Amino acid sequence: MNNFCKLRLMLLLLLLTLAGSAHGQTSDSTGHVFIFPEEKIVGLNDTFSLYIAIDTVVDVKSYFFDIEVDTTVIKMISAAKEPFFNGPSGAFFFWTDTTHIFSGSQPTYVYELLASLFGPLVNVDGPGYLLRMNFVAVGHGVSGVMFRQSDILDEVNVEIAMDDSLNGLVIVCPTAFMFGDADFNGMITVSDVVYLINYIFAGGPAPHPIKLVGDADCNGTISISDAVYLINYIFAGGPPPCNPCD
Repeated sequence: MNNFCKLRLMLLLLLLTLAGSAHGQTSDSTGHVFIFPEEKIVGLNDTFSLYIAIDTVVDVKSYFFDIEVDTTVIKMISAAKEPFFNGPSGAFFFWTDTTHIFSGSQPTYVYELLASLFGPLVNVDGPGYLLRMNFVAVGHGVSGVMFRQSDILDEVNVEIAMDDSLNGLVIVCPTAFMFGDADFNGMITVSDVVYLINYIFAGGPAPHPIKLVGDADCNGTISISDAVYLINYIFAGGPPPCNPCD
């Protein structure tokens, strides 16, 4: 048996072991408000949309968000509520750019977005998109899309407890990230394959510094196909990991 076959067998055993250890794991996203998609790759001057969404949050009557981005990389050009957030009599929606002073920080430039459903005893239950934000890419680099304030209220204006607010990330190409280097050690080796398998099947840490570096085959998702792609590249002379900026 040659070395490549031996390695494939070893990785298969590792995969089966990790899959077995992950048996019964579930993804619990109850009570989150989040940016969707979580990571976005665009080119300079591209316009694109990001959404603020909730998962299984219930009895939502109104919301208020302050969103911070790097305005040297992306800028918001418009925003609108999504049809999900609407009642029989409609909904109020407003957005603006402004400067706030948050606890322990200097004045921060943010986008302020707020909305409320019209009428008594009117609310919506997640999952669903609350609003759409439209941006333009104005400079090369990486920008977070971060919740600086996140308030979701029920029909009597009581704040709904949330597990977390999950930020987003926008990359404006070109970028110096090495795609396929899931463990961020500056090289593409079998350790990246093991890292991906551990992430996919055993709840290990995500590829970093951004999750998208683990998408070796550029199909938009991180799956076992990326680990197989890397094995083919490292040991069988297959194509190198793709760069979505290309």
